[in-house]
Amino acid sequence: KHGKVYLNLFGVKAEIETEKDVEDRKKEKCVAHLNNLDDKVIDELCRKLAVNYMLTLKSVKDCGTSEEIEEFEKQIPNKFVNREILKYITPQIIYIEPPLEDIPAYTLYCECDWEEEHGVNLIFKGDNILYFGDSCCTIGPWADAENYKYELGFLKDYLNDNNLVIENLNDIFTKISENYKVEWIKKSKNQFY
Repeated sequence: KHGKVYLNLFGVKAEIETEKDVEDRKKEKCVAHLNNLDDKVIDELCRKLAVNYMLTLKSVKDCGTSEEIEEFEKQIPNKFVNREILKYITPQIIYIEPPLEDIPAYTLYCECDWEEEHGVNLIFKGDNILYFGDSCCTIGPWADAENYKYELGFLKDYLNDNNLVIENLNDIFTKISENYKVEWIKKSKNQFY
């Protein structure tokens, strides 16, 4: 552990953890990246978190009792306005592995209100969000692209359950949104908070 840093986007402090051969410059670069994400990256993050939420809601509706469903829906709205979904995510750890390239790459381990047991991991490599799922994923930001498709098991299950073959992971988000009607609404960036 290397102390805590404040994360502007989430309004909290998180621990920095690294392998021992990660230079201070690399740590600073990753924290600076996370604290200065482009609006497009933040919007994509919100969209992916909304997909993660939708699939959790679907699972609760498919397997839960009526009381569990009611409690789940009281706790978290099924409609997120602007970047409201970020209020339900609390980063705990920024984990930085030794760099293979000169770009910021890290895993953000978060507590998550709709997935209290597993939380949610966010894996960033530059401005790409490679993974956004439960904390069972341990592959980090330097794996081959194919590994992330398999690690996003909830999307794979969704595809199998619905007999869908989609080549591009980004197309999945549109399909899921169309099928489950949970909305994430983007308004002017002046109204985000």
